[in-house]
Amino acid sequence: MLKIIIIDDQKLFIRLMADKLQQYAYYSVEGVFSSATKCLEFLENNEVDIALIDVNMPLVNGLELLQKIKELYPNIKTIMLSNNSNINIIKQAYEIGANCYITKSSDEEEILDVIEKVTSGGTHYGKISIEELLLNPKNLDSTVNFEMLSERENEYVNYVKRGLKVKTIAEEMNISQFTVKKHGQNVFLKLGVKSIEELLSLVNNKSN
Repeated sequence: MLKIIIIDDQKLFIRLMADKLQQYAYYSVEGVFSSATKCLEFLENNEVDIALIDVNMPLVNGLELLQKIKELYPNIKTIMLSNNSNINIIKQAYEIGANCYITKSSDEEEILDVIEKVTSGGTHYGKISIEELLLNPKNLDSTVNFEMLSERENEYVNYVKRGLKVKTIAEEMNISQFTVKKHGQNVFLKLGVKSIEELLSLVNNKSN
């Protein structure tokens, strides 16, 4: 029996996913977690075969959790879940060591197929081939990438471009500092950058 855990901060999705998997006798959902911290605490004392990890989570995002799991528990197979097929995020997941990457809109048949693939040592990154991830890392269209940002994320980018800090951005957007940081985290993931400096460089290149 395969022992599976699911990490996602969306309660409805995580319940539906767990219910789907529990229908099959050869899958055992050992735990569902809304944060990376709770997941890592569980893994300290429990063996798991497969981890389904949401890319976008608060505080510690899915890619950071993936990194931790690969460092501490390299035998666990990992399947990343996301609402989109952003090549930047897929490439980051692949480089860290994710075994598979699927969108949350995938039907039950595709999800089961991916679990079967990862169990037998296979990989799956949607319509993106490994050759494309390896050989064409620069084949990314910045315009398309920026179009993938939400209205609020674009608003965040504009404030960062003006040199505003988190506290001031929160006041300007009338949201909490935590939400500002969440917008920033999502922007970094979608655009494949790791710092404000890289973000500003990407924004400036787009303007030229």
